[in-house]
Amino acid sequence: MSDQQDGKDTNNSNGNNNSNKNDDDDDDDDDDDDNEKNDQEYLLMNDKDALPKTVSKTWRRIFKQLPNGMRSLRLHFGENDRLQANAVKQLINLDNMKCFTLHGDPGLSQQLEEWGQVFTRWSKLRYVVLGHRGASGHLELPRQILETLPSNLPELALNVSNNSIENVIWYLDNIVKPSKFLRINLHIIPEDPSDIPFVQIHPRLIESLSKFENLETAYLKCGVMSKEQIAFLLDRCKKLSFVGFGVDVNSEENITELVRKYGFDKVVVKYDLKLVNCCQII
Repeated sequence: MSDQQDGKDTNNSNGNNNSNKNDDDDDDDDDDDDNEKNDQEYLLMNDKDALPKTVSKTWRRIFKQLPNGMRSLRLHFGENDRLQANAVKQLINLDNMKCFTLHGDPGLSQQLEEWGQVFTRWSKLRYVVLGHRGASGHLELPRQILETLPSNLPELALNVSNNSIENVIWYLDNIVKPSKFLRINLHIIPEDPSDIPFVQIHPRLIESLSKFENLETAYLKCGVMSKEQIAFLLDRCKKLSFVGFGVDVNSEENITELVRKYGFDKVVVKYDLKLVNCCQII
């Protein structure tokens, strides 16, 4: 009996050894699969043609996992981040969105229809930021995007190229409800940043803003304003409590006159590229 038992134990031991060997072989196969997958991903991430598709798929997976009840979203896109149509469409279901920030350009002009559908669906928006951070890029903002923003949007911040100013003015004149618009932060970036001291603010922009009688904040980093333009805006928008604008460095006397006339509580003067940024806080 002892010999037979020993024989069984030996056979079982051999069987286990064979089994372990098979398991090791399977592990080797898995490692090969992983290596192959990693090689494929490496090739994709280094292929200029395949990279946008790979990035877009990643964003699509992220958007798909966002809760439908989300009310605030900040997106920061890098130089190689480009969203394809199926990725953008994942945002449509977030129809409770109230605050949206988009830094960078994920290809707005290439997916006009899809982004338009998103903003149309987001009818509860109350705060929108579009454009690159600082002067790091030049976002061309198409009119087709602006026209899909809610007409009752109270606050808008734009950091866009000088070529987009006409579209912004059109949006203010034709889409926004005058009684609803409260705050605007507009940063216009010329093609050559060294031109900033010599760029004059678009005259029609002041005219467009002057019709918003409930306007509370207007930070206009988009060109030099004359004394007459500043006075015109302040006369028309009597609820303004914060104003930022650029003037010529030799116009400090004009600023003093405005302080005396409109009774500014606080004026902050910043010297930057031969400009003076004056911020009034009442």
